[in-house]
Amino acid sequence: MSLDRRPLTPGPPLYLVGSLVTSVDWPFAFTLALTHLKIADWTSLGVALATFLLALTTGYMAWKTKALADQAREESGAVRKQADAVVQQAKASERQAEISAAALEASIQPWLTRVDPPAVISVGEDPFGFRLPLLVDVLEQSEVGLGTIKVRLDLRNVGAGLALIQAVDHYRDRFIIEGRDASGATVTRFGFAASPAVPPGGETRLSFLVKQVSVKHFLGQDQGDGLFFVNVPYTDTKGGQLVDARFHITFSKASDMWLVYRIEYRRDGEARPFVTVESDAAMWG
Repeated sequence: MSLDRRPLTPGPPLYLVGSLVTSVDWPFAFTLALTHLKIADWTSLGVALATFLLALTTGYMAWKTKALADQAREESGAVRKQADAVVQQAKASERQAEISAAALEASIQPWLTRVDPPAVISVGEDPFGFRLPLLVDVLEQSEVGLGTIKVRLDLRNVGAGLALIQAVDHYRDRFIIEGRDASGATVTRFGFAASPAVPPGGETRLSFLVKQVSVKHFLGQDQGDGLFFVNVPYTDTKGGQLVDARFHITFSKASDMWLVYRIEYRRDGEARPFVTVESDAAMWG
């Protein structure tokens, strides 16, 4: 084996290599390198970048949407609380108005009732010193039982306000005296008030004249001691709080007089009485 004894060719000096490294235009070199990338590499890079940006945008939008939803819920809750507060305040105002209206009505509510017998009067008006607050007088009666009856009934207002007895227009048919005829059919006659306006503590007298009726049947004496009715509609001073007071009248043998033993009070349009007052007709005997 022979050795190559040719002399080595000397390389470039080191200072020339260093000069070469420092003299390269690296941005240009990087750009040149990128130009050698494949189109598929560029496509993959673009898709990855777009996917990243899309994910970033989606996450931001989701966060923003949640923040807006939370804010909307908070605002909705605040609005709901304000609405509830307004409703409660309206209900409280309505209750207060009802209480005030009820207090006003109570302050002017009249209450008509009977005058308890015997009613004492001033000496000189009657030789016996008293009068009957309810008088039933048969003025005339034929042989067949037909006759004329005069009824007088005194009432007192024990309420807090003025009582207006309603006896005109559509109230006319409600201010009546009521009995029966021989067949059992209802017979009514209109009434008259000496003073339709009755102040608190004041009294008025009602008068009824019933002509050409069977006295025994009208007064209910064909089936017992007697029973007939007087109906009086009245209101407060403003025309409100309409009440129908129905007086049940019977004859007391013990006291030998006609007496009111039951009063039913009905509000307008109601069939059942809201208050009923009863007394023993025999207690005055």
